[in-house]
Amino acid sequence: MTRHLRPVAAALLMIGVWLAVSSAQAQDAASLQNWSGKADWEATVAAAKKEGKLVIAGPPGSTWRGALTAFAEDYGIPVELTQIDITFWTRLRQERQVGQYLWDAVVLPPSTDAYRMINDDHGMTDVRALLVLPEVVDDKAWAGGFENLFNDNGRKYSIGFSLQATPGAWVNRDKVPASELSSMDQLIEPRFKGMMSSQDYHEGAPLNLFGPLIRDPRYGADFVKKMLANDITFVANGGQQVDWLIRGKYPIGLGILTAGLLNAKAQGIADHVQALAGILRYSSGNSGLMVFKEAPHPNAVKLYANWLLTKRAQQLIADKVNYNSRRLDVKVADPTTAVDVSRLKDYINTHREDIAPYYAQWVKLAEESVKH
Repeated sequence: MTRHLRPVAAALLMIGVWLAVSSAQAQDAASLQNWSGKADWEATVAAAKKEGKLVIAGPPGSTWRGALTAFAEDYGIPVELTQIDITFWTRLRQERQVGQYLWDAVVLPPSTDAYRMINDDHGMTDVRALLVLPEVVDDKAWAGGFENLFNDNGRKYSIGFSLQATPGAWVNRDKVPASELSSMDQLIEPRFKGMMSSQDYHEGAPLNLFGPLIRDPRYGADFVKKMLANDITFVANGGQQVDWLIRGKYPIGLGILTAGLLNAKAQGIADHVQALAGILRYSSGNSGLMVFKEAPHPNAVKLYANWLLTKRAQQLIADKVNYNSRRLDVKVADPTTAVDVSRLKDYINTHREDIAPYYAQWVKLAEESVKH
């Protein structure tokens, strides 16, 4: 680009950003015209702009970054996004112990550390109280209703805005045809002994499979014990497990790294690996929202929490990240992980806080099995 064209390009870029912000704000203004909370909302927007930025932690990946920082395009407020690693919760707790409150929110599903922050450290704010936009609190907008957006027992700290159905098991059909194995119910049969693998039983994927299996009255702890008696091979490396499944070394994969397998399918090297019918469960995948107490930018994070749950933001996430939203007015992004909303009550939400005791029960059963 020649030197005299650079200022023109920069000006056009600035105009494009200004138009995007103006368009989003104009849409907001039109939709809120007759809303009784309009004046308070406008005051929140003005205060958020004075705060000048938002600081959040979120999932890894450039697609997530693009989706979660689009807030800046709509409201002109920069988003500082740090993509989380395993040290985050320890570092956060240490910061807060010395009076450093650096983060506004975390855009992730709840973990054991997150529930500890909610219940023991009392470090999360009531995010439900921050949600005010009519389209956000509309019960009819959400699968299962507004109440079911929340994962925690108190229904006010942890939001799960995605709806990802996850198969309980995958099968290499070159090694085990459907005529021999059609349901997870059969996995306790002796003929499948030595054919199953799982990630390490402490990891999230196995916890999110076996915990719900124990909780589900159609299966229960006795069923899981019989599965363990069939000599499940545990592996620390999730990629290794996917490779075993594809090559057929262990043709039945449990508690698997789904993202790794779906990536292999996208490359065309795992077309012979198919989901096995069984337990109905869903999660929020890598998505969610929790807001910290003493957030440094309280108005900006309130604005962000509402924006994140609008149809516009949810459609943006669906398009960029290929995640299915709980919002019923957002198009299904990935039919292979879509939940049958008409049967939602039959599914188990693996991120719900009341699942935690079953995780502990699973780990105890797995430890006893490994010792023997």
